[in-house]
Amino acid sequence: MSRLRGALLVEALVSFFLMFCVSLAVFGLQAQARKAKTKARAGFAATVFAREVLEDARVIPYDELSNGSEIFRKTLTHTGPKSNGVIRLEAQREVKDGPVTDLKKISITVRWASGQVNLEALIGRD
Repeated sequence: MSRLRGALLVEALVSFFLMFCVSLAVFGLQAQARKAKTKARAGFAATVFAREVLEDARVIPYDELSNGSEIFRKTLTHTGPKSNGVIRLEAQREVKDGPVTDLKKISITVRWASGQVNLEALIGRD
């Protein structure tokens, strides 16, 4: 009878250890998923900001669109049930002459703390 009680104790300890290891793995995956979600959110916000900067450039008449570089900044805050955060974006719009006459190349680079997004477009005379 005492040997059986010892075997049950060992089984309980082994099952507890296995559950502990599985729990650690699940919590690790959860942390990685949260980081990936934050990175994806920042990348999406940066892409939207880059498109806004590009659309602002498209509104400018071609003759008034001068070559050069400009910096735009935007701060986004997001709140959620478990996290709050701030994403600071900096966009650089660079305008150059395009590969052919009456065409300009616009390059937009949006940077934030953990990455960057690039967007390019060509704008022609109407």
